Amino acid sequence: MFAHSSLASAPSARGIRVILCEPESVIRDLLRSFIDADPLLTLAAETREWRECESALQDFDPELLIARLSLIPSDWHARNDQDDSFPVVIALQSASTPEVGATASGSLMMPAAPDMVRRSLNQAVCDIYDRKAKQLLYLVDRYIAASNVISGYSSTLTVERDGKTIELRTSDILAIVAARKWVSVYALSGQFLLREPIHFLSAKLDPSIFIRIHRSIIISYNYVDHKIPNSPRSPHVVLVDGSRHPVGPNYRDALSQAIQRQSHCPSSLYRSVS
Repeated sequence: MFAHSSLASAPSARGIRVILCEPESVIRDLLRSFIDADPLLTLAAETREWRECESALQDFDPELLIARLSLIPSDWHARNDQDDSFPVVIALQSASTPEVGATASGSLMMPAAPDMVRRSLNQAVCDIYDRKAKQLLYLVDRYIAASNVISGYSSTLTVERDGKTIELRTSDILAIVAARKWVSVYALSGQFLLREPIHFLSAKLDPSIFIRIHRSIIISYNYVDHKIPNSPRSPHVVLVDGSRHPVGPNYRDALSQAIQRQSHCPSSLYRSVS
């Protein structure tokens, strides 16, 4: 039978979960003292044989395994090297008698000086947090990619100014005004040219943010100046940069409804231009 640490069963336990698998009680006692003294580590289970250790691995899903190298099956270690869901391993070896076993991601010769034990544990903690950071970045990347696929709307537009091509974020756009077969784009950073008809551009923009107020004008809800009253029949809408844009008769009801919906959002959604 394997002995569980009292910390493992405590609901308030915090830290990186550790399983210790070592047949010699003296070495287990030594390593336990270092684990208990480290605020980042929690001893989840103590075992003497690999069969017991395997059961603990299933029960506690640890981030760190400290085990005698000769006890670790070669096939288990091979899978561990290819799968980040497996724990980081510190393989214990005898300094006097080299042990036979799988190649370890980290090793510690026993008996070891206190500074060597601490160094090995610190390196394992760094490896674990490095894994967690990479996993988090992967999840964030997947979330962003999925959001872009779901929305289907452009987050940037390729625009021109002074003969130069620029990637402009749609979140910075205040208004878009048609001019023949192209449009003028008014943004926080100035005015730009986009060689595309306004009806083509309209289909690329998120309708929860942009609304057409005239056959030749699109504005962003986020930049409507809500300090200035907008009646349902108002012939103009004023943006936070002070610009006024005419509202076509056929678009006034839709604009009024959109502004009313936005007015129920927290004021932090509305931006200002310094």
